[in-house]
Amino acid sequence: MEKDNLRREDELKEAETQRELVELQRRFKQVLNDNQSLPEHIRLKPQELVLDRRFYEQAEKLKARKVMEVRR
Repeated sequence: MEKDNLRREDELKEAETQRELVELQRRFKQVLNDNQSLPEHIRLKPQELVLDRRFYEQAEKLKARKVMEVRR
């Protein structure tokens, strides 16, 4: 019964994370659309919209840690 409860909690947590990801993707697409509607001299270039390398590396480390945690 305890394993079932833990599994349900994990499924709920995963579903919440998925909802958050979908919302972030929606917001990013909106930002891209808003950026495209700006005059060209104000518009951000695609390179400026790329995530800073340090943030990307930090996110990858966090993801790897969480994957290892789930595998345990």
